[in-house]
Amino acid sequence: MRQIISFFIGFFLLVLTACSSDDAEVMQDPVVPQAQTISFFINEDAHNPSQDGPYGSKTEDMILISAENLKIAFNKWGALSFVQVAVTEHFPNGARVKNFYSSTNYSAYNFTFHMDALDEVNKRVKGSFAGFAYFDPVTLTLESKFISGSFDVNYIDVVAPIKYVRHDAKINNVDWHQTNRYFTNGAANDNNNVVMHDVSDNEFQIMVHYNLQTTQVGTYDFVDSDVSNKIQVAKYDSQTKTYTNYATSGKLKITQKEFVQGNTYIISATYTATGVNPNNSSDVIAVTDGTIKYVTFSHP
Repeated sequence: MRQIISFFIGFFLLVLTACSSDDAEVMQDPVVPQAQTISFFINEDAHNPSQDGPYGSKTEDMILISAENLKIAFNKWGALSFVQVAVTEHFPNGARVKNFYSSTNYSAYNFTFHMDALDEVNKRVKGSFAGFAYFDPVTLTLESKFISGSFDVNYIDVVAPIKYVRHDAKINNVDWHQTNRYFTNGAANDNNNVVMHDVSDNEFQIMVHYNLQTTQVGTYDFVDSDVSNKIQVAKYDSQTKTYTNYATSGKLKITQKEFVQGNTYIISATYTATGVNPNNSSDVIAVTDGTIKYVTFSHP
């Protein structure tokens, strides 16, 4: 290989010599780092962060932009996870910081986010955003702030402490990727019964019902009336700002329940599910290629 490389280098130099009788030095332009830009408004107040970059970090498929009192999280396909802005309020006896967030549910309906470009080779991402951020991002009934802005920044890759913690599926044959998550528990008067609510930026929510104590590796054929070891799908109504839970049945296969430490476990699963609107039997949601990996905590 070294001989082949030497041949081409020698041939290249020979061509240069033949083309010019003068001694010449081949100069290369220095690489100039592209300037980073990020700016945003909170209501009508302009913010232009002055910190040095990079402003971003990428952990597997998720990207986080962070600058002073602003955070924006989204995945590499451009689905928004959240926008958070910290607002300092001043009072005669001091000051306090309040955090405002984009809507947790159906964020694309309530907040406009565009990922204009993602360069995973040069680690650069560009986008813009505009919409309301709420003190309560679930019910959207409390105080809000209108924020807007744009970014064109570098990012660094960060290694995830536990790899591939995610939830992916196809909903009616369209790729769906979880970008946000919250938990509820206490079904059937048992606090070990947990519901993992996973949402993307669209109107669909997929819920995973399991029991911290009894869920084990195995295959579970489930119906809607089951309390645990099942999947449930729901669709967001943008008018009422509530979800309609679909009657869901299917097959859930728990492939891993791995002890980490203390009361912490990693659970992995695959599934398929079909949801039927209880108010309209012709409205069906088909979920295929469901793949889940998540971290959970059992009671000591």
